[in-house]
Order: sequence, then structure tokens, then C-alpha cells
Amino acid sequence: MPWYFGVAYFVIIFGVISGGFRYSRLNNSSKILYLLLVATLFSEVLALVFSKVIKNNLIIYRVFAVVQIVFITCAYFVELVRYKRLFIGSVFIYFLVYLFELVKDFKYISSLYPTIVKSYGSTLIVTYSLLYTYELLVAKNNKSYLNYPLFWVSGGLMVFSIITLLNFSLFNSIAVDKNLYKLFEYTRIGANIMLYFTFCLSFFTKQYQL
Repeated sequence: MPWYFGVAYFVIIFGVISGGFRYSRLNNSSKILYLLLVATLFSEVLALVFSKVIKNNLIIYRVFAVVQIVFITCAYFVELVRYKRLFIGSVFIYFLVYLFELVKDFKYISSLYPTIVKSYGSTLIVTYSLLYTYELLVAKNNKSYLNYPLFWVSGGLMVFSIITLLNFSLFNSIAVDKNLYKLFEYTRIGANIMLYFTFCLSFFTKQYQL
């Protein structure tokens, strides 16, 4: 296993342990994000087992894509309740897109990556992050942004989702250049580790929320 996977596992496990000790102090959105981190660890371990036993773990990531978008939507929902129609409508469309791609590619469910639904999911996450950041900026209080757990996670989610979208949209151009492909792959992995790190940081803030 490459060293960077070890780093990612370490950061996730650290987040699960530290978040678990502080769980009673977490605000509602942080508790949801903590459960997402636990689900992430579970899915990564399961994916590792599947890759060793049946040499294919794509089905795990297909299922986790749904779990991830539901948890993230719920985390933003509890802080941005007045946008509930946006969240409900976005998730409804997400499930329609998911079912469409599932039916369309059903024969290749274990071999074809769900790029359409992942692209839409990443677009949703960027939208949520920007919306939260805007509401945080216009909020009339003197509290430090650094003490809002969702501020940290929004930054990590936004960076990782934008890199994912770039990866999908430029894949044909990237794939023909081995060095460029490696650069994008390492950038994506680095952004993913940074995302897990923002989860860990968020658990140690003062747990302010909008």
C-alpha cells in the first residue's frame, strides 16, 4: 500500500478517535460530520477488503457516494434551515441522477465509475460550501470564523470537490500525458487528506454555528 494511503488512514482514525472523545461537545452539524467520518473509515476498510478478496471495490464507492451526499446535505441543512427547499430539491435530483446512471450502466456497475453522479454531487457540495461561506461572511457577530467547525470543513470540501470536477472534465486531456496524470492524481490525494484534516480541526473549535 502506498505511503499516502497510510497517511490518509492515520488522519481518519485520529479524527474518529478525537471526535469520539469530544462528541458530547460537538454541535449538531459537527455530530453529523463525525458520523460521516466514521462511515468514511468503515467504507475505506471495506473497500480495502474487497480489493484484496474479489479484486474489485467499485460497488463500495458507489454506495458511499450516496451516504456522503446525504450526510453532507444534512450537516448544512441544520445550519442553513431557511434554504431547506434547495437542500431537499438538490437531494431529490441527486437520487434521480443516481438512478438514471445506475440503470444506464447497470451491466457495468462493478467496472464503470459513476462520473455523472459524482460530478453532480461535487457541484452540489461546492454550492453548499459557497452558500455557507456567504452566510458566514454576512452574519452580524464578532465571533472568529475559525471557531465555526463548518468553516473548516467547507474549505476542505470545496477544494476537494473542485479538483474532482477538474479531474473529470479534463480527464481525456490528462490521461494522454503520464506526468500530468500523476500530478492531478497526487493533487487529488493531497486534497483528500487535507479534507480529512479539516474534519479533525473542526472537532476542536468552539462549535459556533449559524
